Amino acid sequence: MNHITEQWKLIQYHENYEVSTLGRVRNTQTGKIMRPSFIKGGYPNITLRKHKLSYYYHIHRLVAETFLLPPL
Repeated sequence: MNHITEQWKLIQYHENYEVSTLGRVRNTQTGKIMRPSFIKGGYPNITLRKHKLSYYYHIHRLVAETFLLPPL
């Protein structure tokens, strides 16, 4: 039986949040998994806060930017 191991890494420029290889986002201060919202087209979206400002991201983009090498 194959098991997928979930790996977590800090999100660049957002040291209070981590993203996993399974597309989950959690707050590093509370340890809570954040609930995404879904935008038109069905893409999961997440709101991250930093210095009282809100930043909106597609979760699949966060996963790619965190775990994949930059394009050539």
